[in-house]
Amino acid sequence: MLFSKKHLRLYVVLLTSILTITFTCVGYWLYSTVSIYDMKELGADIYVGSVSGLNADTDAVHFGVVPPGGKSHRKMTVTAGKYRSLVTMEYSGTISEWVHVSDNNFILEPFEGMDVNVVASVPEDAENPSYRDGSLRIIFRKV
Repeated sequence: MLFSKKHLRLYVVLLTSILTITFTCVGYWLYSTVSIYDMKELGADIYVGSVSGLNADTDAVHFGVVPPGGKSHRKMTVTAGKYRSLVTMEYSGTISEWVHVSDNNFILEPFEGMDVNVVASVPEDAENPSYRDGSLRIIFRKV
């Protein structure tokens, strides 16, 4: 027999300890380098109607009134906090299938800002009148 039972147990304990320490260190490194440090959530809405209209309020991402087959563009400035940040923008709700952002999953240096174009494209077959709502979540991860 190559190893005695005593040596085999020692090797198993040693290997388990090494793997535990390695996974703990890797997990801590991942958590500390890509952890979420801030998140903003804004409402988002669009009205489908026969005439175009604009809502310039800043309490949410309002795309206004858009006719079927039309588009509404909004420009947002996203600014990082005190950390170098990976910025992810996620839309949810009934509006999510119509909305696209020009940039996503981008890096910002501390306190750096970037303009992001957000476009809502209303399909030709959208019901008129109708209202679609949802939310925009902007996630800042420390990198």
